[in-house]
Amino acid sequence: MRDKDVYTVNYEFKNDTLYFKYNDSVPKAGSKAVIDNDFVSYINGSYPESLKVKRNKFKLKK
Repeated sequence: MRDKDVYTVNYEFKNDTLYFKYNDSVPKAGSKAVIDNDFVSYINGSYPESLKVKRNKFKLKK
């Protein structure tokens, strides 16, 4: 956990993909992530990064 890295962001949620629109700088992990089971995985950054979701409030529409 990097508590000093805080980003202000708006997002759009389509199917299983999150599109982040950062107000200032974009983190190196990227601005696009997919949700797969219990993980959110960034897919368009300079390195891959995944986060485990412990409490899911996302409603996926298929």
